[in-house]
Amino acid sequence: MDRAPASPEPTPLPSPPRIKVNKHLDSVKDQDDTNYAVSPSTPLLSTAIEENGWVSGQNSNGQLGVGGTADVLEPQVLQVVRRWAALSLGQSHSAGVGGEGEAFTWGSNTRGQLGCSAGEPRDVPTKMDILRGWDVQAISCGGEHTIALTQEDVISWGANSEGQCGQGERAEQSYVKPRSIKPLQGMHVSQVVCGVAHTLCVTATSQVYAWGSNAQGQLGTGHAECRRAPTFIDGLWAMPVHQLAAGDYHSAALTQNGFLFTWGSNDKGQLGLPAAAELATQTQRTGSARRRQRRSVNQRFLLAMTDMGIPADKAELALYETGNVGVEVATEWLFSVPQDVLDKHVSSDPNTPTHDEDKHQEKPAEEKRVTAPRRVPLQGVRWVAAGGQHTVAVAEKQVFSWGSNSSGQLGTRTFKDQSSPAEVKSLEGMHVVQAACGTQHTLFLCGDGSVYGCGSTKHGQLPSLRFGNGQPGVEIDDDGMGSPRSDDSQGVEQQQPRNEMTVPTKLRLPFMQPGRPGGSKTPIVCAVIAGSNASAFLTRAQSEFPETSHVPLWTRLQCAIQNVALEQSGAAAFQEGSKGSHPSAKHLKPITQAMELVFGSAAAISAAFGLKDAVGLDVQALDTIQHDILTLYKAPAVQSVGADGMPSHEAIGDSIAGLCSVSIVSALYKATGQLLDDLNRNVRLLSTPERAQVLLAAAQSRLLSEKKFAVVLIPRLCNTILAAPSSARHCLVKWWAEYPGPLLQERVVDPLQQYLTDELFATKKLTVSVMNVIKVLARVEEANQIGRKLPPEAFYNELISEKLDVEDHYVAWRQSHDQPHHSYGADGPFSFCTYPFLLNPRAKSKLLHVEARIAMTKRIHEARMEHMQGGAGRYEERVLPDSKAGASARQREQREAEERAKREERERERRERQRTRQQHGLRHIWNTLVRPGASDSSAASSTTEMPGVPPGTPTSDDGNSNDYVAEQDFRNMAARSVSTGPGSRTSPKASGGGMPVRATTLVRSGSMNLPRPADSGVPAVHPDMCIVRIRRNHLLEDALDEVARQLKQDLFKPLRVHFIGEEGIDAGGVKKEFFQLLITELLSPDYGMLIFQPESRTYWFNPATLEAEDEFMLIGLVLSLAIYNAVLLDFPLPLALYKKLIGQPVALRDLEDMEPTLGRSLRQLLQYEGEGTVEGIFCQNFTAGLPGIGETISVALKEDGDDIMVTEENRREYVDLFVDFYLNRSVNKQFEAFARGFQELLGGPAINLFSGTELERLVCGNPLLDFAALQKHSRYDGGYTPEHRAVRWLWEIVHEFDDEEKRRFLKFFSGSDRAPIGGLGNLRCIIQRDGTDSNKLPTSHTCFNTLLLPSYRSKDKMGDRLRLAIMNSEGFGLE
Repeated sequence: MDRAPASPEPTPLPSPPRIKVNKHLDSVKDQDDTNYAVSPSTPLLSTAIEENGWVSGQNSNGQLGVGGTADVLEPQVLQVVRRWAALSLGQSHSAGVGGEGEAFTWGSNTRGQLGCSAGEPRDVPTKMDILRGWDVQAISCGGEHTIALTQEDVISWGANSEGQCGQGERAEQSYVKPRSIKPLQGMHVSQVVCGVAHTLCVTATSQVYAWGSNAQGQLGTGHAECRRAPTFIDGLWAMPVHQLAAGDYHSAALTQNGFLFTWGSNDKGQLGLPAAAELATQTQRTGSARRRQRRSVNQRFLLAMTDMGIPADKAELALYETGNVGVEVATEWLFSVPQDVLDKHVSSDPNTPTHDEDKHQEKPAEEKRVTAPRRVPLQGVRWVAAGGQHTVAVAEKQVFSWGSNSSGQLGTRTFKDQSSPAEVKSLEGMHVVQAACGTQHTLFLCGDGSVYGCGSTKHGQLPSLRFGNGQPGVEIDDDGMGSPRSDDSQGVEQQQPRNEMTVPTKLRLPFMQPGRPGGSKTPIVCAVIAGSNASAFLTRAQSEFPETSHVPLWTRLQCAIQNVALEQSGAAAFQEGSKGSHPSAKHLKPITQAMELVFGSAAAISAAFGLKDAVGLDVQALDTIQHDILTLYKAPAVQSVGADGMPSHEAIGDSIAGLCSVSIVSALYKATGQLLDDLNRNVRLLSTPERAQVLLAAAQSRLLSEKKFAVVLIPRLCNTILAAPSSARHCLVKWWAEYPGPLLQERVVDPLQQYLTDELFATKKLTVSVMNVIKVLARVEEANQIGRKLPPEAFYNELISEKLDVEDHYVAWRQSHDQPHHSYGADGPFSFCTYPFLLNPRAKSKLLHVEARIAMTKRIHEARMEHMQGGAGRYEERVLPDSKAGASARQREQREAEERAKREERERERRERQRTRQQHGLRHIWNTLVRPGASDSSAASSTTEMPGVPPGTPTSDDGNSNDYVAEQDFRNMAARSVSTGPGSRTSPKASGGGMPVRATTLVRSGSMNLPRPADSGVPAVHPDMCIVRIRRNHLLEDALDEVARQLKQDLFKPLRVHFIGEEGIDAGGVKKEFFQLLITELLSPDYGMLIFQPESRTYWFNPATLEAEDEFMLIGLVLSLAIYNAVLLDFPLPLALYKKLIGQPVALRDLEDMEPTLGRSLRQLLQYEGEGTVEGIFCQNFTAGLPGIGETISVALKEDGDDIMVTEENRREYVDLFVDFYLNRSVNKQFEAFARGFQELLGGPAINLFSGTELERLVCGNPLLDFAALQKHSRYDGGYTPEHRAVRWLWEIVHEFDDEEKRRFLKFFSGSDRAPIGGLGNLRCIIQRDGTDSNKLPTSHTCFNTLLLPSYRSKDKMGDRLRLAIMNSEGFGLE
């Protein structure tokens, strides 16, 4: 019963703009003993209006205080006191607090509940002289006992038969006189409420205590034994309790983030709880019930839970049972169910015929009494009120009620009891801010001061709503019409007179009627109070703002910080001669006290930093406030002294500031230690998300970045996290996935990594604390896989990666893991391979090569054994058998012949057109200039031999060799010749006369007469290398043929590429160019093997390709060859492909990455909850479009998919089938062939140590080009130094390049335009001086990442030469 006004401050009524919410801060700036409060208490009302207390209702014992004992049918003013600050109504007595903090009582006094000896009742308020000078802040009345609250004490008196006065075992049983409850002294109690025979209170740090009767479990202690002294409610530990409410035999607690918990008697459903987890899962559901469940589930929450790895069917069940209030709440519920029971429910047949067990069966006995707090499936609750056997919750825009409805007190238009929260529809949009419940009536206060009521009006508790004699109570039908009230259980109409209202109706209060004089002083109701069958109203002027007597801890801490900041800005006055104490030390004590109370209490942290209407912390605000506190006082860097050798005033002030800084750090360290101790003691209770969220605050403490604190705090933190229930760890993963990237790295990842490095370096062994840190890091990395806020390198541990004994750890890992997986902490020999996120790509590449060497040895051994046993021999060990390779080669030769015939036909047509032109055209002029001896008559036939032109080169009618000469001259002028180093990328030189230097140059392209690889004279095999021979003008055909002919064991040898007709020696650079050219060919749309995705700029398999599977197998093999030989490729494949390669499932999120528009459309379909049905809005059936040759083919996703429309019930099935079809089934043959080729070299378990993102970067490199890191790690040779003029010019020019020029520059000297994993800092490029100033262009040795740069005499010239070189650089050879 909500008899006590000791409740949170109501939402402020409309007030003039000049009033500020934080106005009360000024009054506490200079007070060190201001009462702290995390939870609010009753606002002591201060008003200029006289006679502000009004009462009505039952008055049989004078409990209304108006004189006499007759019922009050219309509101009357409360006697004696002119201005009331707080009121409370009990069963037959009442109490109040005057504006000066004095206590008054009146009504029945049979058990001393008025604070004096038991005796006759009093019908007017009487001051309690015994409490004179105590400055009472709040008061609450129970059945026959009373509790008063002061700033330091809780005082009780009255009946104590059940221990409801909390005075301990030795206190009087019948009644006690006013006396302080000693266990609560100094606890900063901020609110107290009373039931019939039990009492609850909440402290400043949101600790809830209870005492008194417990027969119905109303104390929430987990049992039914009475408690005669305050007992801490473990079930509310760490909860940011914001308000308490007590009914006759049930209780409620509201948290600051808007969640409600109830416990106690539940015989009328007054707790509003869902079925217990075990009972809910044991209930069989029909197919239609399952469909209703899917329709009502919040799809956004469902997607979040599936991203956490929770199966969709289990997530649906959990969200349905918890009312869709949030992911964390559903997770908590899910993990409270025994796994075998849950599995049985999920796997049950949805078509099983069952009857409805909820309506016609009596609740089990254990559900009639709940002895520990349980969550009500509501969110965003702002206020809670408890009556005799019903409860009301006020949310931002809605009001809910449940429990007994015998008199229509729920306001739901019926007299039917409600066991779950039901919305009071008639109050929607009325801006209800407060409610109060009696035994059979309810009051609702709106933001404009109007009051609505429903329920019994028999005694006038709802003034102006009492029916006349003979008028029956009214039950409102769904159509709005009234009908006589009927008994629901028997169907017998009750026609006797009743005074009941089932619909909240506005009360016509006389003191608020229009026309009443007063102007701005016209009273409005600011608080409603309900007793058993009575009501009270407190009023104030509309312009008055209620004062708050208790300052919240968070506000107190902010105020102290502001004071220090203001005083430090005025520190100059102190330095000019003030002899007093340093001004910054004045507020040190309030700051440290508040710090210990806030950061040392789990509930206080949740209250201060908890999110509004959601579970979780404002982690950014938490980090900011810690930063502000720790930087309030800055320790001096240098101590200064005065002329007399004594410390100066500045030095004294700085010393004090330094001591203050130490004190603050010590206070924070102490508070953090207390918090960790508290968490560890109550680790079993961390299954509730409101409690688990405190782990976030502990895990991101700024002290963890300090080694001296981290060595103590981090092991304790990790031990607590790992000992927490699994639901808490799942919530942590979800929250870490939502962290801002920089905060996650700086406050969580980096401190754990630093501790791990320091501990391993110091101990050289794996301790328990080291293992625990690694396991917590694994959870953080799991969260990052969901949130993708940090790159993989954020989790690399360089010490482990560099010191790792690769082979030993690989062997140990294989012993423990027959099949690789990503689950951490499995039994068996320890290996860092179990936690691959700690290993950088260099270490993982070593593992790949170790595995490859083992695989190659095994292959050779097996081949020898086959040969000894008369097996098939070497030819079956080739990448492709000869028959397949030959067939593929013949197909390519046929296509090549067809293309050659087309080119010849086009050539003949071109010659015919050219014969018709005049002989003295532009080409003739060009030939005359280039070859002065030529004449018009010197034109020969198309087969004339020309100097410097290879024999047999076709020529045109004017004597040109099909542009051969022009092409050669251009190449000589534009960096197409080659330097004198092996594998060099070169640029042309300019001779003194500026004419091209004609030297021995290679015919690199354009020639049709290069020999086939088999006829090139280059050896096909080498004992130490894998040889690939390529013609540039047949690049793709030769590459695939050369790879296909290799023996499988030869693929594990270092790759060497030889371009036929070129003399470049492959020391790495030729190999790089070969792969880049090959990938460019493969991505050509002419082949139709891959489709370009323009939104993500990636390539995906063409489901309608005509190419054979062997072609895709060879592409996969080429990709693995590049990885194995550490060559970066510009091969933009989607992340989904890499995940498929390492065996990870792909889902909607991967489709969103690859095709954002399509993915977003599917997600919108899943999350649609607007007007209209899914079928009517989206008009989609179970089909998908498959791109074909010139058309799109519609494919059914399931049997008869063309005739099945997507609805609310089956939309998840549709999305799952669509994603599976698009990413798996439609390209299954192509991918399987591709994967076979990829696994020829990288098919062992070691590839699974890479994540999808790491594998992508292993192929393509890091897309982020940090040229500052490249400059920092570059080396210089040939006389260059970092300070040399030419070097400075070079880096200035490079930093001025646009992105495309930077990529070309990188490719010019390294052979790749991508950064290796780890960034450009790992490239180790060399800048070498290449002579003095000249006209020659820069050159490079791509094999060695070396740039040969002449020492140009001006920056402009260097920029011009460098740009010309990087724009025209391709090919290898010797000049």
